[in-house]
Amino acid sequence: MQPDGFPIDPNDPHTEAHRLLGQFLEEAPRGLGYKLDLHLTNYASGRTILHANPELQGSCFLAADERYNWNHKRFNPGDGIGSIRSHALICFTEMTNTLLYMPLEFNRRDILLLVRGVAGPEFDRWWYYRIPRTLDFLERHIAVYGLSEELREDLVHWSNGIYPYRDKAGARKNAWRLDLLIGRAAPGQLERGEPWADAALNDLKTCEPLVRKRWQSILALAQEGNTSRPSPRWLKRMEMLIREIGEATFLSSVERWFKLAADQSVTVYNDRNAEILKGLVWASGYYGAKAPLEAITNLAIASFRKVPEKPALAFPLGNACISTLSALPATIGVVSLSYLQEHIHNRSVLKRITEAVEVAKQSASASL
Repeated sequence: MQPDGFPIDPNDPHTEAHRLLGQFLEEAPRGLGYKLDLHLTNYASGRTILHANPELQGSCFLAADERYNWNHKRFNPGDGIGSIRSHALICFTEMTNTLLYMPLEFNRRDILLLVRGVAGPEFDRWWYYRIPRTLDFLERHIAVYGLSEELREDLVHWSNGIYPYRDKAGARKNAWRLDLLIGRAAPGQLERGEPWADAALNDLKTCEPLVRKRWQSILALAQEGNTSRPSPRWLKRMEMLIREIGEATFLSSVERWFKLAADQSVTVYNDRNAEILKGLVWASGYYGAKAPLEAITNLAIASFRKVPEKPALAFPLGNACISTLSALPATIGVVSLSYLQEHIHNRSVLKRITEAVEVAKQSASASL
């Protein structure tokens, strides 16, 4: 009998792995939660796993994943940190976390089990910390062995399952990486169906090949910039790319696209397009007073416009517009932000704009 009560089937191909996991549960002390030092190197069974061949390590990963799910179903929050169930969850978390860094080897059946385990419907794991590392592993695996049709079908199912949660930054990034793996879209690829995206794609279609390639690099980097605030490194990379097509060309193009996006009859932006649009707002904000301020202001208003069943992705886009306007020189920023005050009625957003206006006014007064 295993310490956590897990029943081992004698015919299970991962029997040896399950026995090692049982030893690890016995060797690792209980009661200190996730602060517990559970590095595999500290325990005999853990060292055995770390020095095992890639096949056994892969087997241990799948066994730990199976045991995690088995214990999670039986976990009672009232059991406390010292319970065997809680201990098992913590141990198997550490186990899978460590093993995903190893050069694991799976047969065709097991690689499908890996994907189905992470993406399975039994436990809502779109946010789970192991997903990015699972994707790291899958990227390495597919680069070497290619993408089978069966694996592609499972990855498509996984990607579709993540989409309802794409208002969360982690889920958006995971879905984007999955889309690249399955060839659903290239980095920075816009999807037709929105006036601004259609216009951008038509503009790129008429460009010279070299200019089109540079624009595609800008759009790909814009999608990477789908964060709460762009990093200095990201802005520097973007500035270098924009310099290749010309600052004036970039600003005039995005101004037209922003106007089209703001004028959409229903501002329910496509997820991928909204991510890229947000990155372009950050990029245009780099140029300060030269940025298309009126277009950004109207885009902010459109982003917060109340629409039934509107995805939350429009709000990060609107927040990016507000942050961009807030970063302008005080006298310029006050005009745009004051205009937003009159046209946005969402209380939390209005509070943020009001605070930004006050800061801008104080800054303007201090500079006199």
